[in-house]
Amino acid sequence: MASSELLRPVPSHAEAKAYQSARTPLQHYLRDRIDESIRLHDKLLIVLSQASIASPWVRREVEAAFEREDRQKSIVLFPVRVDDAVMETNEAWAADIRRTRQIGDFTQWKDHDSYQKAFARLVRDLTAESQQT
Repeated sequence: MASSELLRPVPSHAEAKAYQSARTPLQHYLRDRIDESIRLHDKLLIVLSQASIASPWVRREVEAAFEREDRQKSIVLFPVRVDDAVMETNEAWAADIRRTRQIGDFTQWKDHDSYQKAFARLVRDLTAESQQT
């Protein structure tokens, strides 16, 4: 960290509130769009990673998908993982996915053959679920 960063003044409470207020409309817009997309589409693909598991925003969207599944009595959420974070986390919603779902394994996504195999299985699972509903 540069010394100039250490000397930068701490924002006042009013400045911090103004910054948060400026960000809020975009956040609400994105949340509304995602909620609308979840309602309009019959499936939600969630990419599980260290970053997504740490995201409160992702947690809320997954919980909304769980609620929709309970209401509709059908599978909405299709998880795939790109690292091992979901297999190791204590986050309740992610652990619930780990315990109750088949999770597509895209941890070897850089390897063409592994990726193709994982993608083919995902397509098969999505297609099979579509035929059941």
